[in-house]
Amino acid sequence: MGGGGFMQHARDTNDQDRLQKAVRREKFKGHNGEQILQKGNHKGEIDFSHLTQEQIASTRAKIKRIVELRNKKTKIVTVVVFVVFFVSLFLILKRLF
Repeated sequence: MGGGGFMQHARDTNDQDRLQKAVRREKFKGHNGEQILQKGNHKGEIDFSHLTQEQIASTRAKIKRIVELRNKKTKIVTVVVFVVFFVSLFLILKRLF
């Protein structure tokens, strides 16, 4: 009934897990995640006081243009993929029948 040391290894692993259980419990107890996020000097809002209204408007326009281009590219790629898929599906079905 040797088992090649498997039973001994399993028992040792269970013992180690039992010893680490208290450490793992403390890690998730007390909302530690919120404390980690609140350590930095983060403000709720971004301070734009050093920028003029024209700079803010131009930056927003630039960001809007970038987003529109990205959305346009995504739509084009999606349409091309669907067209290629359906054309290839049509050709495969045409060969079968």
